[in-house]
Amino acid sequence: MKNEKTNTPALLHDRARRSGVLLAALIALAITPSCVTTTVGGPSGRFDESLSEGPGLDDALAPHGARQTLLEHDKTAGAPSAGELIGAGDRERAIGDYPKAHRSYFRAHLADPENLVPLERIAYLSLRSSPANSAALFRELLDEDPDNASLLVGLAYAELGEGHMDEARLALDRAIAIDPESSAAHAAYAVVYDILQEYPHASESNHRATLAVDKANLQILNNQGVSSLLAGDPEGATEFLYRASRLAPNSELAANNLGLALALQGRDQAAYEAFRLHGSRGDALNNLGLACYMRGDSQAARQHFEAALLSGETDDVRVLRNLERLDAPVAAQ
Repeated sequence: MKNEKTNTPALLHDRARRSGVLLAALIALAITPSCVTTTVGGPSGRFDESLSEGPGLDDALAPHGARQTLLEHDKTAGAPSAGELIGAGDRERAIGDYPKAHRSYFRAHLADPENLVPLERIAYLSLRSSPANSAALFRELLDEDPDNASLLVGLAYAELGEGHMDEARLALDRAIAIDPESSAAHAAYAVVYDILQEYPHASESNHRATLAVDKANLQILNNQGVSSLLAGDPEGATEFLYRASRLAPNSELAANNLGLALALQGRDQAAYEAFRLHGSRGDALNNLGLACYMRGDSQAARQHFEAALLSGETDDVRVLRNLERLDAPVAAQ
C-alpha cells in the first residue's frame, strides 16, 4: 500500500482521499491470478516498476498486436521448459523482483507460444504500470480463451485501473458465472465494493474468497484488513494484518498496512516497529507521522516528521511536503 520509494504507504498521504488511495495497495496485491502457485504478485504495491524489459514496451503494446510486440522486445532464450520458466517467474514475482519475473515469463512464452499462461502473467505485471495496455492484452487472450475466469478477473482489475466500474463488474460477473468458486473473482469483487463504500458486501465477498481456498493466504488476509480499515475498524483490521504479516514476513505491504492499523489505534510504538520491518528509521518515522496526521494528532505528526528529517535516512523532500500539508489551512486539505 505504498507508492513512495521511501516505503511510505500511499494511503497515508491525504486524509480526504485515503479510501481511494488505500485501495491502490489492495488492488496491487490482489492481482495475482488464482492459478499462480506462489502467494502474491509482490510486496511493494508499486505500479511503476514492473515492465522494464526493453524501451517503450508500454507504448508499443497498445497500438500493435500485443503478442507480436512481446516477441519483438524479448532478448532472451533458453533451454528450460515453459513450466520451469513460469515457476521461476512466479518465485521472482513473489519476492517483488518484477523485471526478472517479466523476463522469465517472456522466455516461457518463447518456449511454448501456444501456452496462454506466460502472457497472462505478463498482463498482470503490465497492470502495475499501465492498466490500458494490460486491458488490451487481456482482451487478446480472452479472444483465444473466452471462458477463462482468471483472465476475466485480470481484465476486471485493468478496467478498475481505468476507472471503468461497470465494465469491471461485467467481467467479474462473467468470471463468477464460469467459476462460482473462484477465490480471485470474489476477492476482486471485494475491491469493487470497497470502492463503492459498500463495506458489508465487501466483507461478504472476502468471506467467499476465503471459503474458496483451502486456507487463508496473504492476498485474502490483506484484503480483509484493508476492507476493515476502510470501514473504520482498525481493531478488526489488526487481527487480519497480524495474520498476514506472520504468514508472509517478507511482505512489505502487509507490514505497512499493519503499522497503519496500529497507529490509527494510538499504538505508536508497535506501529513504528511494523513500519521499521522493511524501511529505514527515517521511513518508519515518516510513515508514523502520516498515520498520526490521519488520526488527527497534528502535534505527534509534526514530531515524527521532524525526527524523520533529522535521521537523514529518508526522502527529505517528501517529508517536507508532509510538513507543508500539516501547516496548510483545513480548507486546502
